[in-house]
Amino acid sequence: MITYAEIANLATEKDPIEKARLACEAFLGTTVFTGLAITYVSRGERGERSHRFLYAHGYSDDALDYLKGTFIPTDPYFRAAVADPRVIPTWSRGEFAQSAAARCWLSPAGYRNGFSLSVQQEGIGEIGSVHSNSYAPDFGDQQLEAALAFGELLKTVFLQKRAQESAHLTPREIHIVRLVAQGATNPEIADMLSVSRSTVATHIENILRKLDVTSRVRIAVEGTRLGLV
Repeated sequence: MITYAEIANLATEKDPIEKARLACEAFLGTTVFTGLAITYVSRGERGERSHRFLYAHGYSDDALDYLKGTFIPTDPYFRAAVADPRVIPTWSRGEFAQSAAARCWLSPAGYRNGFSLSVQQEGIGEIGSVHSNSYAPDFGDQQLEAALAFGELLKTVFLQKRAQESAHLTPREIHIVRLVAQGATNPEIADMLSVSRSTVATHIENILRKLDVTSRVRIAVEGTRLGLV
């Protein structure tokens, strides 16, 4: 069962991946759903869009491969949800129980009902997705309302991931952004990371350029906006 402390951590967590994990565990801990997979829309260097997993629980690797490679891009049930986000495909709506996903992976795992949700942002379009299943053959409107609220909560996470990717920061640069926001000087960062001061200076220059800012204060401000701090 989700605890008050975990809910409090969810409200204050900045890192989008950790926030997604906390949100997913809260969702699973307070609903009838057992399997859960969430994806965010990633943009490649040439602008191509693809879904990447932020969290997955309760599904086999084959099922997740099918979800990302076939279900999300081509399945008519899910594409209808993308075309109209008010549509939430469930097993009881349409013929999903006879689909390949249900017959090959979900039903054999014991799942009897579930939903898929396209998460969208006005002016952008599709930014992520939520897929969850339950051992229960039926779930009420309150459970579906919880799913919709969960999708709204994840919007912040998906938009943070989108902003982080657009900045093209490396993991080491993200670490340095956090240290700068904590007030660490270049010599202090060099000592903490066991690198030379000139290496830290180069990282700082790259961070300034990538974030399009001109000072360490602005690095901290922008890092906070992106959910890095």
